[in-house]
Amino acid sequence: MSEKDLLFKIVQKFSEVDLSPEVISNHDMGYVFEELIRKFSEANNEEAGEHFTPREIIRLMVNLLMSEDQDRLSKPGIITTVYDPACGTGGMLTVAKDHILSDINSNANVELFGQEINDETFAVSKSDMIIKGENPDNIKPDSSFSYDGFPNQRFDYILSNPPFGKDWRQDQKFIEDEHARGFSGRFGAGLPRIDDGQFLFLQHMISKMHPPDSGERTRIDNSVQRFLPCSRGESSGS
Repeated sequence: MSEKDLLFKIVQKFSEVDLSPEVISNHDMGYVFEELIRKFSEANNEEAGEHFTPREIIRLMVNLLMSEDQDRLSKPGIITTVYDPACGTGGMLTVAKDHILSDINSNANVELFGQEINDETFAVSKSDMIIKGENPDNIKPDSSFSYDGFPNQRFDYILSNPPFGKDWRQDQKFIEDEHARGFSGRFGAGLPRIDDGQFLFLQHMISKMHPPDSGERTRIDNSVQRFLPCSRGESSGS
């Protein structure tokens, strides 16, 4: 931008707008940041699918995911967790939290967790969490296949839109080692074709559910597999 004499003009425009915390809250600044992400994603259509899921789709997923949990989420002092193993810029996490706080229980404590393989997108997601006052340490880098950022941790709600037809050759050794552990690992149900890792994402998400006999329950929505909300290890959809 400096070489093309644009940097000064851009900084000048920003300096004309009052973005102080007294004028714009962290929450509203997060929306501004999210809108910038959306604009850049739309400008680069080839990569937009990797980084940005339309908010209308996310809202539909979230509503399906939580439609039967109104009573639970309305309880005073409720603490609940939301996880996305391919979180991109973090849109699904923030929409899920906004839905709970705005439409169900404004006093709920919603903790967000995510993991993202793309370094640039990971940085954007982590920055978005900081801007919105979330815990940035709950956003982990690297592939969810080869590195479980949240070992031995289970979540109440899991939703994701992982990339279509993800090749898992790069993670092959880690995945095969995990598969060899059977159902003590994350991929005990079997391995898909090397050029399609969608089933691996689904298995990873199931491994993050609360056990059926724990007294807790988990709901999952994986848009790629059309895997609709499930509880206590029971699934519906196709």
